[in-house]
Amino acid sequence: MFIKRIVIQGFKSYKNETVINSFSPHHNVVVGRNGSGKSNFFAAIRFVLSDAYTNMTRQERQSLIHEGSSTVMSAYVEIVFDNKDRRLPVNKDEVRIRRTIGMQKDDYSLNGKSSLKADIMNFLESAGFSRSNPYYIVPQGRITAITNSKDSEKLDLLKEVAGATVFEKKLKESNKEMNAANKKQEQIDEMLSYINTRLSDLSMEKENLKVFEKYNTSKKVLEFNLYDREIKSLTQQIDSVENSYSDILQNSNAIAEDLNDGEIVIKNLEDKLTEYKSQRKLLEIESKNNEQEIADVLSAIGAEKAELKSIKLELASASGEDSLKLEHAKQKLQEKTEKRDSIHPKLQKLTKDSQEISSRLENMRSEQRSLLSKKGRGRQFKTKQQRDDWLETEIERLNNSLTEKKNSLASLQNTETDIHKKISDLEGKKKQLEIDSSQISESQAEKELYDLKVQCTALIDQRKSLWREESRLNSVLQTYKDEKSKVEEDLNGMMNSSISKGLKSVKDIVDNLSLEGVYGTLGELIDVSDKYKTAVEVVGGNALFDVIVDTDRTASLIMEQLATKKTGRVTFIPLNRLKQRTVHYPPGGDSVPLIRKIAYDDSLESAVQHVFGNTVVAISLERGAEISKSTGLSAVTLDGDRCNNNGVLTGGFREQAKSRVDCLKSINKWDSDITTVDEKLREIKNRISEKDTAITKINGNINQKRKQYDSILVEKDLKETQVSEVENQLNMSKQEVATTETQIKKLTSSIDLLSEQKYQYETEMKTDFESSDLLDSEEEKLSTLQTDIPKVQKQYDSISGELQSLEMDYSSLDSEIKEMLIPLVSRLTRIVSKSHVSEVHSMRISDLKSKLKDDEKRSQELDTEKKNIKSKVDELEQSMSEVEKSRKMADENQKSLIQKLAIYSKDTDKLLSKKVTLKTRRDELNKKVNDLGLLTDDAFTKYEGVESKTILDELTKVSKELKQYSHVNKKALEQYINFSKQRDSLVSRRKELDKGKSSIEELMLVLQKRKNKAIIQTFKEVATKFSEVFQELVPAGVGNLILQKKNDKSIESLTQQIVEEGDGTEISSDQYVGVTIVVSFNSKKDEQLRLEQLSGGQKSLCALALIFAIQKCDPAPFYLFDEIDANLDEQYRTAVANLVHKLSAHAQFICTTFRKEMLDVCDKFYGVMFNNKVSTIAEISKNEALNFVGDLQAEHVNSTDA
Repeated sequence: MFIKRIVIQGFKSYKNETVINSFSPHHNVVVGRNGSGKSNFFAAIRFVLSDAYTNMTRQERQSLIHEGSSTVMSAYVEIVFDNKDRRLPVNKDEVRIRRTIGMQKDDYSLNGKSSLKADIMNFLESAGFSRSNPYYIVPQGRITAITNSKDSEKLDLLKEVAGATVFEKKLKESNKEMNAANKKQEQIDEMLSYINTRLSDLSMEKENLKVFEKYNTSKKVLEFNLYDREIKSLTQQIDSVENSYSDILQNSNAIAEDLNDGEIVIKNLEDKLTEYKSQRKLLEIESKNNEQEIADVLSAIGAEKAELKSIKLELASASGEDSLKLEHAKQKLQEKTEKRDSIHPKLQKLTKDSQEISSRLENMRSEQRSLLSKKGRGRQFKTKQQRDDWLETEIERLNNSLTEKKNSLASLQNTETDIHKKISDLEGKKKQLEIDSSQISESQAEKELYDLKVQCTALIDQRKSLWREESRLNSVLQTYKDEKSKVEEDLNGMMNSSISKGLKSVKDIVDNLSLEGVYGTLGELIDVSDKYKTAVEVVGGNALFDVIVDTDRTASLIMEQLATKKTGRVTFIPLNRLKQRTVHYPPGGDSVPLIRKIAYDDSLESAVQHVFGNTVVAISLERGAEISKSTGLSAVTLDGDRCNNNGVLTGGFREQAKSRVDCLKSINKWDSDITTVDEKLREIKNRISEKDTAITKINGNINQKRKQYDSILVEKDLKETQVSEVENQLNMSKQEVATTETQIKKLTSSIDLLSEQKYQYETEMKTDFESSDLLDSEEEKLSTLQTDIPKVQKQYDSISGELQSLEMDYSSLDSEIKEMLIPLVSRLTRIVSKSHVSEVHSMRISDLKSKLKDDEKRSQELDTEKKNIKSKVDELEQSMSEVEKSRKMADENQKSLIQKLAIYSKDTDKLLSKKVTLKTRRDELNKKVNDLGLLTDDAFTKYEGVESKTILDELTKVSKELKQYSHVNKKALEQYINFSKQRDSLVSRRKELDKGKSSIEELMLVLQKRKNKAIIQTFKEVATKFSEVFQELVPAGVGNLILQKKNDKSIESLTQQIVEEGDGTEISSDQYVGVTIVVSFNSKKDEQLRLEQLSGGQKSLCALALIFAIQKCDPAPFYLFDEIDANLDEQYRTAVANLVHKLSAHAQFICTTFRKEMLDVCDKFYGVMFNNKVSTIAEISKNEALNFVGDLQAEHVNSTDA
């Protein structure tokens, strides 16, 4: 065993926690400057292990706490021992002893558990820490004290080591007992003298007392007979009163039972009424939801019918109107076309006629102009040359005109070709646009959009249904919570507020921490029939509110939370701390174990047995008391009367209206129902959330699909617009072709006329000038032309007017047909030809009809449900009315029973009052009879048949005779007997004291001998060890211990006598006056010197030798030396260091030193540092320790030189 670790905090200069680990089990040394805290380190160890710091004042405790620092309010020192050798009586490898000190406390602990100081000291003493030998700790100054001590003080030290103080303490106690025994002997002798004198006086008073006793006995007999007769009369009256009381009580009990039964009936009726109300509330919720759903369904039906009608009307209207418009447009197109076509032949004929007449008219005019010109030129020109020149000029002009006209004709012909090519291109483009337009189909997109809308509508309907279900469940949940609150209010009235708060907090804590292993209260975990419910309530009591948990760890965790939050108190039953036990129940059919009538889960058996296992249900309280007395079990009746195993009876009237078990079960049921509804609500909310997500998603799809559909419509409209534009361009191009063709015809005709005129001019040039006059035929022709041209002109004007009017009509009709009617017919044809629109509407109509059918069916179902709900409500109202009526009748019956019970109560009060009066009188008489004392046998029969008056007269006479002896000491005989007994007792005690005194004298003699023997034996051992140690320290010298005596016998011979006789010596220790140390440092034969004759270093060495000798006689597990080598010479320091190192092989040494000799042989080194008034200690190397000691010695030398 050795010190393994030391922990110091707040002790003296060690403010902060300082841990010194891994001490060597052999030799350890601590170095440090003066004032650094080395001595405080040793003081800390003494603080724990010795009696150095006991019975301290507040100031003394303050001085130990970090030099009185106000910031440190307590200090502690902990020493950890290596106990592998099991020297300390603890089955552990490590033992921790801690002492904590504060302003108001001084505590010890062993392995973390609080212990008393006396227990710690006894514990250490069992391991070898002797109180009589404190020299395993040698602080500073101890060696100096020994060197300066007197011989008598050294003897006291020897006595202390030998344990003589123990013997002296016992001798003092024995001497104290001897004095007490002598004092008691004197007191007994005085008492015996007084008693003998008093017995002599009492013997003279006995004769008068005998006469007095004779009359007094007669008086007692007479009084007894009178008292006895009155007692018997009173007993008869009391029995009569008790019989009446018993009858009334029996009737009262019957009424009480009827009241209890009535309370149970009323409770059952109220429970049924509450259940009916709850059912009605649920039906009202269902009715409200039903009505809301009916309204929603009817609204949906109305909306569906309206939409169906609207679609049908829209389809009928759209289809009829568009078809009518199409037919009208076609008819109009046909009419206009027919009208145009009917005009066209006439127009062509008129055009042809116009062209022919125009050509004819132009020819006629050309011919007329030619003839006129010819006729005129004959008069115009004088010569042929002039004429020809003019003709040439005209021919050149005509040539120029012809060239211009032909160029224009060629240009028009090219234009016509370009227009035809453009028409061909436009027709190709139109065909391609029509193909592209036909390939763009909006029907699929519209159908997909419609399908998405149908899906969205279905999801919205489902969500509405879920909303209705959510609303219904919320109403049901609130109803359940209200019912639970009512039950909780009833339950709170059966417990104190602390338990109520605690139970609520337990549920919150379990939920917040998600704890497992918390099963609930005992009351809610058991089930019992109504027959045994009262018994369970009485036996369980507040234990029904105890919470059952799996382990005490779970209970501790919850209790910590309760304490932190300050939310009530709860009792827990941890199953792991309960053990199954066998209970022997009494046999027979008049009792049954209560636990057998309780239903519970097998895992809870230990908890149920803990509360109900020691109780049986008895048929009556009397039988229960017998069972409880014989078996030690508690008993209870079905009515709740109870007899505990300690004999206490409890019972009486119990209110049956409320039951804790029922309330707990109800709360558990409502909790279960609420949890179920909560789960359904969470599921509904999750489904609503899913529907919301789906609706949002499908709305997004609808928007996307609508954009696609709109895009398709825009694209299709764009294509149709392009087709229309191409058709317009095509019509315009065709008109341009017709116009160009007309222009070409006109130009061709003009060219022909110019060519003809040119020809005439050329022909005229070939004629002679003389023949320029017209021929007769030409004159005739000219005359004819002049006559015919106006006619032809008139005909031409007529035809031109008609042609112009007809062309306008034709152009108007053609424009209307091409620009208006044909596009209109095409558009209406496309509208009517869109069969997919009708398909979509048809699908919508089909869906609406199906949904309408489902809604109408649902409406019928809801109407049926409404009727069923109303029927149920009516039935509930009827049942509630009947229950209410029954409850009123039960209440009236209860009132009647209570009135009867009140009457019985008054009667019982009167009877009880009378009974109390009679019993009081009887008790007084019985007391008087008891006061009479013992009577003779004839006292009971002597006056049988004698009248009471005669007995009373006799009593008067006897009383007169007794008055004559009123002065007699009536207790003379009793006093004589008592004094005789006291005398005998005192004589016996006197003998016992004499015997005890002899035993004490013998014990004192034995103790004195043992004391002398212990001192002599210890001196012998110490003297021998001192010589051995001194020789080891000073091999050239010799040392002895000398025991001094009072007589003149020489010291040396006395010591020799002790050594030779050893244990057999009879020399008294009281003859010893001191112990002297005599040594020689230079020779074993030279004269030895006393301690006073030595130098300081030699004295210190002798003191150390004495300490080592004492330690060898009484070894300790470890030793603490504080600078023991401070005053030694160098050679002795080395010897002491070697001796300590040698001894450390068998014990641990912890030393402080300033000398390197000790450092040279030790195993571990520790340095103490001091900074800012705070000490710390840490392990250092040997070199660091040597350097430190060397520096200190150098400083010391320098200071000495200075």
